[in-house]
Amino acid sequence: MEFEVAEPLVADENAKAHGHVIVAVDGSPAAANAVDRAADEATLRGVDLEILHAWECKAYDAGDWYDHLLRNRGVGTVRMAAGRARHRRPEPHVTTAIEHGPAEGILPGATERAALLVMGNRGGGGGKACPVT
Repeated sequence: MEFEVAEPLVADENAKAHGHVIVAVDGSPAAANAVDRAADEATLRGVDLEILHAWECKAYDAGDWYDHLLRNRGVGTVRMAAGRARHRRPEPHVTTAIEHGPAEGILPGATERAALLVMGNRGGGGGKACPVT
């Protein structure tokens, strides 16, 4: 997989935000673009970057083996996203999180602890406490 190396960014000391940047990922091309944007924003703001993946097993998918499969896919998704972010912008400290539950239930909580939430595609959820891009 090829990653694009971005031009250096200069952080504006007056622009540092409280909190950090969270990027929600699902493994899609739009999420990869969101990782790039989030890494850039974290660098500009001088804050940490959290890569978040939400997963859930629908009732009709029930089974321990399927839960295990979905969680493992989530681990792979955040690892790839973290590698992409670190390659693009080595400056911010990158952490990953995998949370069990529907994205529309997880993401509002993420906005409570973040200065910015970056997503590739925005679903129908609402109730944001921080800017969403």
